[in-house]
Amino acid sequence: MGDRFRELRLKRGWTQDVFADKSGFHRAQVGAFERGEMNLTLASILLLAQTLRVKVADLLRVWMNSGIALLASPQQGGRPQVVPPGGTECATTINQNLGR
Repeated sequence: MGDRFRELRLKRGWTQDVFADKSGFHRAQVGAFERGEMNLTLASILLLAQTLRVKVADLLRVWMNSGIALLASPQQGGRPQVVPPGGTECATTINQNLGR
């Protein structure tokens, strides 16, 4: 997702500093987002999309096209669960990284 974020930011001609000023994120966070060094909360994803004036789906397009799906899982009380193409072992790792 970091590459997609960078692509949309650059398409607008914004530096990381300009994006940070517009969004309220710290400049170091913007760089970390782009390098994939930070897990983003839903609120952060919404703010990124809002600042870029794109739909969340447009921001996540590459990630969604990779075959990763967010599914509601009755086993987890209906909470969304990330299910990648690699199956449940890979899903367990991702969900642990997401704090689920």
